[in-house]
Amino acid sequence: MRFFSAIWTILKLPIWPARTLSHCRFAFRETVDRVARAPYTDRMEVHFSPDQIAQLAQIAAQEGVDTEKLVKDAALRLLQDDEHFRAAVRRGLEQADRGEFIEEDEMDARVKRMFQS
Repeated sequence: MRFFSAIWTILKLPIWPARTLSHCRFAFRETVDRVARAPYTDRMEVHFSPDQIAQLAQIAAQEGVDTEKLVKDAALRLLQDDEHFRAAVRRGLEQADRGEFIEEDEMDARVKRMFQS
């Protein structure tokens, strides 16, 4: 989850760096709105290794919830993070289309300040 939080924080910056967008904007534009549709209608089965099951059970016990609720809550947070990520990418692409860029040095400075605080 920290990865998604860090990405979201970075993407909330008002303007994207020109070099970054020029390399990836077309790939994002083609894939950002595609959502894989699972063939499931009401249930989904997920398989974990025994070690993963033990880790999930330990976390669930520490949190005072059952393992199923823990996994379901984590999956729902992932969906929310993904929705925010895709929206941020779309906003960034719109900024790029309007020619709103910052220099790479400025972006580096912003990221450095973000991780220092």
